[in-house]
Amino acid sequence: MRARGRPPLRAALACGLCVGASLLAPPTATAQDQADAPALVAWYDCSTDAAARLDDGRSDAATVAEALATSCQPQWDASKAEQCAASELSPQACALLSDKLDANRRSYEIKVVLAHRARKAEASPP
Repeated sequence: MRARGRPPLRAALACGLCVGASLLAPPTATAQDQADAPALVAWYDCSTDAAARLDDGRSDAATVAEALATSCQPQWDASKAEQCAASELSPQACALLSDKLDANRRSYEIKVVLAHRARKAEASPP
């Protein structure tokens, strides 16, 4: 896994997705995260890569996030399935979790774009 100067994935992203909370900071996957939630790691990596590729720095973050969503749809679906399987929820509860994650998805993706912009700004000389 590539290091990107991010805080731990489990604390910032995995828990946030499980409960539908927002991302607080762009995460880094640990070896344990990769073993426990490979689809979640794959979605985050796809999202950060897409943000870097798609962000022109002028478009609003929501527009970039919309394009990012299309680019990373398979990883998003796999991540939701992984979260449901890991939590051992009933099919009805899993459907509710999936709906909650989908309802919050755009905010997750916008935060990925904003985190990309912040990292890019930090890396740019003044």
